[in-house]
Amino acid sequence: MMRVAIHNPHSEVTEADSAYCLRRVGLALRRFEQRIKGVIVRLKDENGPRGGVDKHCLLVIAIAGVGELVIDSAHSEIRAAIDVASSRAKQSVARRLGRRHKRSPLRAVR
Repeated sequence: MMRVAIHNPHSEVTEADSAYCLRRVGLALRRFEQRIKGVIVRLKDENGPRGGVDKHCLLVIAIAGVGELVIDSAHSEIRAAIDVASSRAKQSVARRLGRRHKRSPLRAVR
């Protein structure tokens, strides 16, 4: 089972947004859960009520035998930042795991 931990140090993000994040990240990375050791999610609202493109979603994904991937997304809405980060994470993990399989040594063809 893949572990997902949400860090929201200043609690600017609601519990509903945190639950949404868990659901979106879990669905995006579900097919890789055997290879993923854990995911740390950091949600941050830099400007608070002033608005702007200041809501950040940072994902740190630990993949067994590969290392870590860091995905960052910023948007004016926290859920949109979560959606973009989840989508990028899915693509990046697939690409990273695909590269790992392609690097096998070449065999001589007879």
